[in-house]
Amino acid sequence: MFYLCQTLKRNLVTSNNTMMKMNLRNFFFVLITWITFGSCKKDIDKYEDDPMVYFYVQQANSTVLVSSIAYSFATRSVTLAQDTIYVGVKIIGLAAPTERKFGAEAIIDANSATAGTDYKILTGTVKANQLMGRLPVVVYRTADLKTITKQLKIRLKDENDFKAGVIESNLFTLNWNDALIKPTNWDSVVGGLLGYFGTYSRVKYQFIIDTIALSAFPVQGSSAYSPTLITNQQMLEYARQLKLALAQYNSTHTTPLTDEFGVAVTFP
Repeated sequence: MFYLCQTLKRNLVTSNNTMMKMNLRNFFFVLITWITFGSCKKDIDKYEDDPMVYFYVQQANSTVLVSSIAYSFATRSVTLAQDTIYVGVKIIGLAAPTERKFGAEAIIDANSATAGTDYKILTGTVKANQLMGRLPVVVYRTADLKTITKQLKIRLKDENDFKAGVIESNLFTLNWNDALIKPTNWDSVVGGLLGYFGTYSRVKYQFIIDTIALSAFPVQGSSAYSPTLITNQQMLEYARQLKLALAQYNSTHTTPLTDEFGVAVTFP
């Protein structure tokens, strides 16, 4: 009988200890969940009351984010005196049922363009029910752009409906001139123009623009299909047209088309 009582006592103590441990685990689980939920709710409330915005610009035909844009008036009509570059942004927080505004300012340094003469930063907008927005920057076609490239560094600021968001994505650079600028995807591994047009040169690029009447070639690459991207089949057709046009040019000129390096222009 003594042995049986001792056994029951030990089992009871063990059971009580186990229940206490389980209760403690459950208590801490509930506590952590409550703290986490409360913290998340505070963050959500904060972003609802204090929304933020940061630059969000993807490289053509890819999901890679970039921190600069290159623009050239050389691919536009000679009568175009100014143009607007739109820089994409993304918000931190929730979409709103009304259009909202945000602001940006220039970072002045030795390489800066001159406000009013070279550029004008307009107010950015995020349309109703959207998480993405655009910052319009007007750039002017001045005579010196034929020989130099203007640069404008901008940063988001606390203004209107948004505060500046992610520090690492709060800065952006615009470069523009009136000479041809090599497309950023010319040498890209995916969606690159090298395989269709060969080695880059300004003379070749100008010949492409004059022949096809296009200056940008966002190739489909490996990304999902989009009507804004050019398919591989269409790029091959462009390459064929360029070969024919180059052969016709060379047949009607004493000297074959030669680039700025003194090399005859060719296409693969």
